[in-house]
Amino acid sequence: MVTECAAILAVTLCMMVVMVRSGHSDYSVSIAPLLLVPAVHLVAALVFARVPLPLWSMPYQMVIAFADIAALAVASLFLFAMAYKVKSTRNRRIYLVLLSGYNIILTCALISQTLAPILESFVENMEL
Repeated sequence: MVTECAAILAVTLCMMVVMVRSGHSDYSVSIAPLLLVPAVHLVAALVFARVPLPLWSMPYQMVIAFADIAALAVASLFLFAMAYKVKSTRNRRIYLVLLSGYNIILTCALISQTLAPILESFVENMEL
């Protein structure tokens, strides 16, 4: 999922640049929480897959999954902080539902794809 996260970051950054260049820098800042989950997954996957973890007795995929969950929590806090700038209650609710939903769905997809090899090996060992 490293390639997918890089693509998500590239597209979101392009959207932010277009918004800034069109004079809507406040809109650009409001979608910044969408960058956090894929960025943390990208960095965690690149770092923890290559760095040995002798202190922990868990696979690196579990550490990446925990990093994804922490990124979702921080992104959610950032989203709620940004939502207070939206004046209309209806627009604030729509903003929170859409962006939170996007981050939750993305995090679930990242975690399921990250933990799939662990679950696969677990199932194979159970059949023996």
